[in-house]
Amino acid sequence: MFTTARVDRSGLTTRDFISIGVFTALIFVIIFGTGMLGFIPILMFVGFFLGIIGVGIVFALFTARTPKFGAVTIMSLLISLFFMGTGHWAGGIIFALVGGLCADLVITRGPSRAMVRVPIAYALFIVPLYISPWVPLFLDRDAYVAGIEQEMGAEYAAKLFDIVTPTTLLILFAVMFVIALGSGALGVAIGRKHFERAGLV
Repeated sequence: MFTTARVDRSGLTTRDFISIGVFTALIFVIIFGTGMLGFIPILMFVGFFLGIIGVGIVFALFTARTPKFGAVTIMSLLISLFFMGTGHWAGGIIFALVGGLCADLVITRGPSRAMVRVPIAYALFIVPLYISPWVPLFLDRDAYVAGIEQEMGAEYAAKLFDIVTPTTLLILFAVMFVIALGSGALGVAIGRKHFERAGLV
């Protein structure tokens, strides 16, 4: 439910795995769709924020329907695998695993109030997924820039790295976390108003 904790201590069922698959696909579509704004470098940040807000609503519904340990972790890993399939850094799977496990712990062991529990879990889930593609920039900037130039062209890379620096990224990650907290709370509020009444949880 969207008010207090409803934690199911039983294992994941076939129905749960179907739910995980459906919500994973939906979240990936939202992230990928809003990420398309990144084809215009200056709009990239807008795409990130819109994606985080949109996924927050979906995440709140998912955790209300499947409040079992492991559900978020599996979903996080699947999304990371999708990212890898589109050419993102393979090491992102580690971020997805850690973020998913932390989110699962909060959902199943955290505060009883959904308005506290869900936003924290959501921030721990979504922010690592957005951080991981940028980690190679910190590890080897020259190689990262060269890769972008090869994929998108020198002109695009020049515009992108005029606004993207390690400092701006660190600020971006902090802002993402704050927006994720707010988006998780928004998801709970919308869930109370619409999803519960519609009998979706």
